[in-house]
This record gives sequence, C-alpha cells and structure tokens, in this order.
Amino acid sequence: MRKFRNRLTTEWRAVTAGLALFAVLAAFLGWFARADLVFYDLALKSWQRAAPSDIIVVAVDEGSLAAVGRWPWRRAITGALVDRLSAARVIGLDILLVEPDGNDAAGDKALADSITRNGRVVLPVVAEVGGGRELFRPPAPAFAAGAVGLGHGHVVLDVDGIARGVWLLEGPAGGELEQFAYAVLRAAEPSAFPAPLSAGRAADGWQRAWPMLIPYAGPPGHFSTVSAADVLRGTVPPEAFRGKLVLVGVTAAGIGDNNPVPTSGNGRVMAGVEITANAVDALRRGIALRPFPPALAALTSALLVLVLLVGLRRFSARTGLVTSVVLGFSTVAGSVLLLRFGQAWFPPSAALVACALGYPLWSWRRLESAQRYLDEELARLGREGSLLEASGPAPEGDALEQRISLIQAAAQRQKDARRFVADALESLPVGVLVADRSGRVALANRRAFRLLGLRQGQQAQGLPLPELLSRLKPVSGEGDARLGDAGSWRALKMEVSSRGAPALLLDVAPCRDEAGRYLGLIASLTDLSELRAARKSRDEAMRFLSHDLRSPLATIVTLLEAAGEEGAEGAPPPDLLERIGRYARRSLALADDMLRLGRAEAADPKSFREMDLRAVLTEAADEVWPVAQSRGVKVKCELGDLGEGEERGEGEERGEDGPEEALVRGDGELLRRAVVNLLGNAVKFSGSGDSVRLLLGEEGGRWKVTVADDGPGIAPENLPKLFTRYGRFPVSQDYVEGVGLGLVIVKAVADAHGGGVEVDSAPGRGTRFILWLPRAEKLETEP
Repeated sequence: MRKFRNRLTTEWRAVTAGLALFAVLAAFLGWFARADLVFYDLALKSWQRAAPSDIIVVAVDEGSLAAVGRWPWRRAITGALVDRLSAARVIGLDILLVEPDGNDAAGDKALADSITRNGRVVLPVVAEVGGGRELFRPPAPAFAAGAVGLGHGHVVLDVDGIARGVWLLEGPAGGELEQFAYAVLRAAEPSAFPAPLSAGRAADGWQRAWPMLIPYAGPPGHFSTVSAADVLRGTVPPEAFRGKLVLVGVTAAGIGDNNPVPTSGNGRVMAGVEITANAVDALRRGIALRPFPPALAALTSALLVLVLLVGLRRFSARTGLVTSVVLGFSTVAGSVLLLRFGQAWFPPSAALVACALGYPLWSWRRLESAQRYLDEELARLGREGSLLEASGPAPEGDALEQRISLIQAAAQRQKDARRFVADALESLPVGVLVADRSGRVALANRRAFRLLGLRQGQQAQGLPLPELLSRLKPVSGEGDARLGDAGSWRALKMEVSSRGAPALLLDVAPCRDEAGRYLGLIASLTDLSELRAARKSRDEAMRFLSHDLRSPLATIVTLLEAAGEEGAEGAPPPDLLERIGRYARRSLALADDMLRLGRAEAADPKSFREMDLRAVLTEAADEVWPVAQSRGVKVKCELGDLGEGEERGEGEERGEDGPEEALVRGDGELLRRAVVNLLGNAVKFSGSGDSVRLLLGEEGGRWKVTVADDGPGIAPENLPKLFTRYGRFPVSQDYVEGVGLGLVIVKAVADAHGGGVEVDSAPGRGTRFILWLPRAEKLETEP
C-alpha cells in the first residue's frame, strides 16, 4: 500500500505542478484575454448607476452642425461657446486645437482670449500611439498659454477594439502627462487630486503608469447632455452651468473619436467626451478600477489550482467533482465581488481553465495509478498462487479481459483460503475463536462450541468475544476470564472451567500486522482433562520404573555382589557373574535416567526456589570427584568464593575467580544432576593426567556454566545426535558404553529452567559444553 501511496503522491505532484505552470503562463501571457474581457463586460453591465447631476456634456451633435455649420467651426464661435460657459466650475474643452487657423487669425485670438478670461479651461493633448509612432501633439501655444491644465486624451483599446481603460500617466520620459479626465478633476479640486507620480521606469522611451479600468455608469447618453447650438442661442441659460463640471466635445457621428464600450451594446459607440465623463465620475467617486498585475494574477491562479488539487487529493471522486464546480463558480463570483467592492479586477479565465482541466487530469492519473497498482498486485497474487495450489496459467485476451480474469482468480483464491482456514480450525485438537477489531467473533470451530457449552446449532459468529468468554469460570485465585470492552484487549492465559468441560486452559492473544497495528484476537481453549490423563499415565510409568522395575534390579545387583564376595561352591563362574552384573547395573542406570528424565520434563516452574548456583556446582563436582580420582583426572573449578574454602579431594582444584553470588531460580536436584552428567561425560572421555574444567561466569544477563575437557573430541557428523534419546556412538578406543540419556536429561533441565545448552567440539581438541541459565535478581531487604 505504501508503494501505491508513493506513486499516487508522485502523480499528484506532477499534475499539480503542470496545472500550476499552465495557469501561471496563461495568466501572465494573457492566453485567454478575450474570455476575461467577456467576464469583465458582464460584470460591469451588472453594476450600473445614476449619472451625477454636476457633470454636464455640451455636445457638438448633428443638431449643432445643422444650426452652426460644418465642422470644424470658426475659432470665434468656439470662443463664444466658452464665454457662454463662464459660470462652470471647470471646462474640459475636448476639441483639437493643435494648429492655429492661418485663414482666421482674429478667430484664434478671440478663442485664446476667451480661454484666458475664463481661467478654468483644460485642453487635451493629442496622443498618437500605435503604428510604430508614439508622440504628443499639444495645443497651439496661444491656446495652451491660457489653459489651466493639459491632459492626454488617449483611450486604451483592447484586443477586441473596445475602450475599457486609460493610463492616468503617459508620455515620453520626462514629459509624461496626466489623463484628460484627471487633469479636469485636478483643476476643479487640486488638493484632492495631486499630480500622479511616475512609476520609476526607464529614463527613455514611452512611459505609462497608473492603469485604470473605467467603470462605465451606463450606456451612451447616460450623462446629462445639452446641444452646443442651444448654448450658443441662449436656450440654455449660463446659470445652468454654475458650479458644474462641463465637458465640451464632438458627439456627431463620423467626426469624433467615438469607440465601443462594454456598456454600449447593439453596435452603438460612445463619444470620447462621454468616456471622459465616465472617467471623471469614477475618479471622483473613488471607484476607479485597477487590473491585477500579470504577476499577481498568475500567482493567484496558481494558488487556486493548488487549493483545488489539495481538495481532489483528499476527497472522493464525487466530492472532488463538486469541489471543482464550486471552486469555478467561486472564482467567477470572487472576481465580480472584487470588482464591485474592492475596485480591482482579477481575470478568472486562466484559473477556470486550469481548474476545469484539474478534475479530469487528476481522475485519469489516479485511476491509472490505481489500475497499475491493482494489475501488479493481481499479477503478483497470480504468480504466488494460493495456499492450496501453485500459480495458474497467465490470463488471455485483451487488457480488460486479463484484468477481469485476475480479479476472478483472486476472489476464488480468497474463498478457497477462507474455506481452508475454516477446515484447518475444525481439525485442530483445541477450541479456537477468532475475533475482529471490534471484538466480534469472525471464525470459530465446533470444538470451541462444545467446550463453551453452547447448544447445537447456536451461532457464535458476530457475537462479542467477551460475552462468550463470560461463560467461563476461572479457577479460584486465577483472576477474571472477562476481557472487558474492545479498548482493553490484552494477552491472557489462565485455567478455567465451563459447562462443557471441567478443566480448560484459556489462552488469549492479540493479533497484529507487520506494522504492529491491532487486527483482532485469537482465543484458544485446551481441554486439560486429556493432558491430566496423560500426566497420570506418565506418573504411573514413573512409579513402575522407580519401584516395580528398579527394585528387582537393585536386588539382583546386591545378590551378585554378595555371591562374588562369598565364593560359595556351585556359584557361577566369576566372568559370568561380572557380565550379569554389568547388564543389571546398566538396566538400573537406564531406569534411574528414565526417572530423572521424567522429572525434568515434568518440572513445574511454580515450584522453583531461589538458590546459589555455586553451591549446586560444588555439590556436582564433589559427586564426580571419586570417579575422577579413580581415573587420574583432575577437576578444576573456578566458581569464586566457596564459603569455607576447604579442599574436598586431592583430585579437585578450585580457583578464586568468578562472581561473588550466583542467584538462580530452579530445582536444585535437577540442576545438580545436569552438571553431574556433563562432568561425568567429561571425566569418562578424559585420560589419566588430563583435566576437566568447571567454570561459572555471567554474559548477557545469564549465567554461563562451562564444562571443558581435553578428550578426543566429537566428530562434526555426530554433534546433532548428542541431545537425542539413546544417541550413542564410539568416541575413542577407550569408549565406555552408556545408556544414551545423560545429555537428553541435561537439555530437558535447561529447557525447564528457561535456558539452553550448547556444545563446541572437534576431533583432537577436546569438548566444551555450555549450560545457560537465567539470572535471578536478588531481592532487597531491610536491615
């Protein structure tokens, strides 16, 4: 599963990085600029408002041309129009005056005098931008000298030819001019509208700063408009313009700078002077829109993609689809709300397209990863086969048919395995209950039903395991057979009884996976009546060996020894008596070893007591000493302080090395017999003048008892036979035959005490046996 998660994480990172990069490039380079403009126009049309009453457009319309004459008018007429507007707060005279009229110098002077007399006239500067040309054409000096301000009239046309915004500061480096609408407001309210600052770009070339998107208040004709002819005729009195912002411009078709705008619709256009009116209104209201810089728009789009992909990674396919749709609508709604209340425009198309691609791309890659993982796992299961059969033939057909075949084979193997496990449980000699994580029984065999005392046909599957185990009655002093709730699972081993069996051994153990996570419980019930019957039978056999068989053999040996000593007439020959005695003693030794082996295998750890291992080893060495002395073998002991330090025999040497105290819990008689057997074997296979060493040490928290000799050693092929029953083999020409149970007893004693036994030997370099025993910690007592 970890491999699949890693692969899925890699796929997710690749999809996320690819879509984020796509969103960044699309937003930064404007790949979907036209779609963004459509969203902008729709948002702007939903936000229309009433035009302010103090902004009036004086239009040179078709009626004015019909009344006054064709355009351009004589400069004196324009001067008269300015004079008629003298009550206005500011006049934005959006009429081109870039050259003097060579045929009408008097008219130029009249207009210049009118502009100077008014003192509140703002004139436009023609900006010729595009077609490889970028330059300003200011008004003629005579007119500019009397103007209160100048401003460029350049309106930015987007890729679809619609006028949506302006640059509030534009022009050649060092000669930038503010936009005409801003110049009008600065003339009207100098303190509220200071001059825009340069963006600090390069010192040469054409400069642009402070981009502004115009939030048009309505369609063309939305602002208050009067005809210039009516003003000249006096139809509209001068007092009508008092304190107003008056914008004068050409609105007649075909002779002005008319452009389509987002709110025009139906192919209509808006005159440049009305575009200026909308810009003035937006600036004064403080609702001028600022477009997101390309870098910020790219970063925002990438963040939206990241949010979507994080959700898709965590959610299901259905929830992911809903998340994609909700995020798409939220992106558009957020752009509209940001436009309306934040005066900023975020182009959503790049993020929308990336998010629209995110769901299918991620679903494809996730499905591909899951499919690849399942194919690999199914193929692996197919190669491994099941518990009962080897791997089957490779599936045939196309990829889909092969996958279906693998799934069918895996499902069949699962059924076969479950049936096999159920049959295996039924064949076990103990009752077994298997519970899942919630503690409910998932599997049980009929023997468990019988031992629990359940009725025939009663179902245990699905029942809580603690409820079933509550039928058991613990033996007095053994604890409680109830497991409690699912949060208190623990290992449990105790003797209990039930309606179906008087004596049971309950063993409960948790089951965990390779990572150590809890999977469930396995409870086993062992009928102790059969074990106790076997133990009784063994005890009877031991009594037979110890009394019914051993006693006659001991009597035979005693009589033979007496007959050999008396030398009575008619007695059997001495060699015959010796042979009969040898066989009788061997049978007696066999009976003794069988009795000792039975005791070792039946040792009960509950009866063990704490003792000093040094004393046990000393007693064993004393018991072997007479045999060692008779064969001329020295027994060297290194056991530490023996207590009194007296010598027990001239054939035995004791050193002073070793631990001061060697505490062990066990049966002293069994331990002594194990060491006697090891020492006896060492003496038996040692020659006169050789030494047998008995060492005691500590290693890894255990006692290490070593018995080493300098005998002929043991061939490697005979080492595995040492601890088997009746495993006898010749070692040397002086081989002394035994019954073959001595080392079996040693191993049984070591196992009963939780230890072990090892051997290290080779022909020609002697033999070393190591007996390992657990160390018992000394209990602290008060003085």
